[in-house]
Amino acid sequence: MTGGGSAEVFCGLAEVYLSCGDKEAAEQVLVEVEWIDPNAREVFEHRNIELIKRGKKQMSGGDLEGAEETFEDALLKGGESAEAYACLAEVHLRKGDKDAAERMIAEGEKIDSGLRERLKNLESALVSQGNGKLGKGELEEAKGAFECAVVTNEKSVAGNTGLGETLQAMGDKEGAAAAFQKALESDEKPEDLHVYNKIGITARKTKDFDTALRSYNKALSFDRKDPILYYNKAMV
Repeated sequence: MTGGGSAEVFCGLAEVYLSCGDKEAAEQVLVEVEWIDPNAREVFEHRNIELIKRGKKQMSGGDLEGAEETFEDALLKGGESAEAYACLAEVHLRKGDKDAAERMIAEGEKIDSGLRERLKNLESALVSQGNGKLGKGELEEAKGAFECAVVTNEKSVAGNTGLGETLQAMGDKEGAAAAFQKALESDEKPEDLHVYNKIGITARKTKDFDTALRSYNKALSFDRKDPILYYNKAMV
């Protein structure tokens, strides 16, 4: 009103609207600013890219809280993007917050239906994180990590197996049985076939002989030459 239609003012106004959650008004402002500067939208979106880059750097450095703030800032200042939602989902997965990760994935999938697939590469790291926590007896943390591994890949044999072990240790027999069932029903071949050995040993200890036999048979369907699997099956 006082200084004319500068692109910077319009971009600032769009940012305010986004911060207030008014996406429609923000889009109208960005349409207007393109009449003044055809490159304005690109410049505006570039700020979002820079925030995402900063957040990724914070995340790789282990500053998950800082990264979460930065990615949320990117959503507010630059508008919704699949990349920002994917990054926020990754932060929550690394923090072991399954529910928050699922919310971010659901929002991101409205923009990119393949977003969950992009997070599949985190499965192995989350399983390792869960195994480390389980080994230290940190059961709640282990449970969170394994649950998050399953969020990235619901067919994860290692993730469901680790979750079953953890739930068994927590006294949740029904939950453990359900997790083991998912692991055994998965059509994926795990990198380490001895993950089935874990199911068998855990099931055998609780006298769940049917699950134990199924686990050894599943492993043997992939490898007929493993003597340990035959020995453990014989024990059952």
